[in-house]
Amino acid sequence: MITRINLRKAERTNPIEKADPSGLIKWGEKNLYPQWLIGLTEDNPIHGGIIEQKCKFIYGSGIELIGDNGSMMKNSVSPYTLDELLEPIIRDAEIFNGYSVLLKKDNFGVWYALPIDFELVRRTEDGIFYEISDDWSAGQQSPEATNWRTVKCFYKREGDEDELLLYNIQKPKQRLLKEKGKQKVSLGYYPSPTYSGGLTAIQAGLEMDWFTYAEAVNGLKGGTIVNLSNGMPDSQTDAEDKAKKIKGDATDEENQGGVIVTFSDGKENAVEVHQLNGNDLDKRYIEQNKEVAKKIMIAHQVISPSLFGVMNESMFGSKEELETAYILFSEHYVKN
Repeated sequence: MITRINLRKAERTNPIEKADPSGLIKWGEKNLYPQWLIGLTEDNPIHGGIIEQKCKFIYGSGIELIGDNGSMMKNSVSPYTLDELLEPIIRDAEIFNGYSVLLKKDNFGVWYALPIDFELVRRTEDGIFYEISDDWSAGQQSPEATNWRTVKCFYKREGDEDELLLYNIQKPKQRLLKEKGKQKVSLGYYPSPTYSGGLTAIQAGLEMDWFTYAEAVNGLKGGTIVNLSNGMPDSQTDAEDKAKKIKGDATDEENQGGVIVTFSDGKENAVEVHQLNGNDLDKRYIEQNKEVAKKIMIAHQVISPSLFGVMNESMFGSKEELETAYILFSEHYVKN
């Protein structure tokens, strides 16, 4: 009897946009697509490092306002200077290709700006209001539980508001997305990251890092066939239960490797283990990781990896290479 063990399914997280009955446009599965993007940025060292370096190149030495405009560097009622406001805007623009700013009016009618994390904001279908929550994973949204609130769009203001939201995105082109086996057309309510072509490579890099970590802790192993020679299972259900037990011990992401103890009545009934892939998965992952890194660089429009602190095969780039790469990147990316 042969039973098949299905390992973890490789899934793609899609930015599905779906309107709920209240008119809120949800962004991704469980309305958490931007939080997923942040996870990729924080967990993948190449992708996250490029994002951080891009922000530094764009931000440079900050804002310099000359003459009477110097007083704008900090409003008397705002806790933020323009420099402090600019940094989170640039970071959100690099991660999401969009950013948001909260505009508030004080008791004297003076407007001032506050940064607001882009991943906390969701838009409504009519575009008049935006909804903000500190926790979109919560089943129930309320001002008390999740600091949920609605803010009117800056471009829909009527003159008597005390709070507005400036929400700026690069509207993406319409594309096909797959949701639960069905194809849907993207609605364009939310932006598409500039590096979207590298998302699969970024995920692959994360899995390879997990593989390297788990194998370093528990030892190397390849794909295997396990043959239990001590008789046929009583039923298909019994066979599947035994297979699931082996799968649980051998394929858990956080418990790779380990030791499996078997018992048999004589050598003829001993468990047989056959390696399918040999024991060189680590070497194959090293080569694949190089390709993954290249694809992430291309998706980020990186001209020279050395400019972002990524070593070449032999050494860091020369001084001339770095200077040329910096000029090209500044002219073609940073200024935009």
